Amino acid sequence: MRVDKYGISLEAENLSLKYSKVRQSILCYKTPDTLHITIREHRPSLDDKELMKLKILKSMLEKLTGNKLKLYLPKPTYSVEVSLERGQEVVEMDSEEENLEVQYSGFTARGFVKTKDGRTVEFSARIENFSLTYSYRRIHEKVVDPIVLELGGTESNKKAVEIDLNFDGQKERFFIGGGLGFLVYDRNGNGKVDSADELFGPRTGDGFAELARLDTDGDNWIDEDDIEFLKLKIWTVDENGREKLVGLLDLNVGAIFLGNVSTPFDYYDHIVRKSSIYLSESGALGVVKQIDLRV
Repeated sequence: MRVDKYGISLEAENLSLKYSKVRQSILCYKTPDTLHITIREHRPSLDDKELMKLKILKSMLEKLTGNKLKLYLPKPTYSVEVSLERGQEVVEMDSEEENLEVQYSGFTARGFVKTKDGRTVEFSARIENFSLTYSYRRIHEKVVDPIVLELGGTESNKKAVEIDLNFDGQKERFFIGGGLGFLVYDRNGNGKVDSADELFGPRTGDGFAELARLDTDGDNWIDEDDIEFLKLKIWTVDENGREKLVGLLDLNVGAIFLGNVSTPFDYYDHIVRKSSIYLSESGALGVVKQIDLRV
């Protein structure tokens, strides 16, 4: 084909629309206190020999007094034990994300072509493309808030661990390491984390307040002057990714300041709630954070 003359009209329509809506809510509450009452019955026990002695004694007294006697065995006694289990601070997060994306493209071509051999070709064509994408996601999660220290190190050096973080009877999976160390109160001195009660925060929702109970000299610092200082450990991983529990002084942590401020910041797997500082033995400054782990 050899084109001699032509007349062409090209038209296009394009439309792109994106809509996104995110809603987040945080619910904080405390589970009820539970009062446990145990009543124990204590019954005096007499074996056959002792019972026979009582019956013989009764018979002798009846002969001496001439009166009929009745034998009464001692009545049971009762003891009552009362204990109070404090409720747990719970934080629940509810997140909804809605996304809508619309794309439209229209293309129209009209015209004619005259060829050198005298032919005329008229044409008209239209092409349309349309897409609609909609997504909705809702996430409901409980968060628990231990205290961590920033130690430096690489983000990739992490290890997955599992313990019951929120005391619901189910183990939660989360990561330690990655430049953060979890502050641990090794109560029994066995060198490992036995339960979330050895962390600061999961039980009450306020890790700094729990840590403050160990400030025995009342100076607003956790340091070597406090009785339980040597029981405080850092739960992290070594350079080979192995889990370890290390004393504060072994990581050059000399003192932790109990004063703190609100510093909300949302990461993928946790939310920073509060921040404070710690001092190394050399006087360098480090950061202490109370975080909400997404579990």
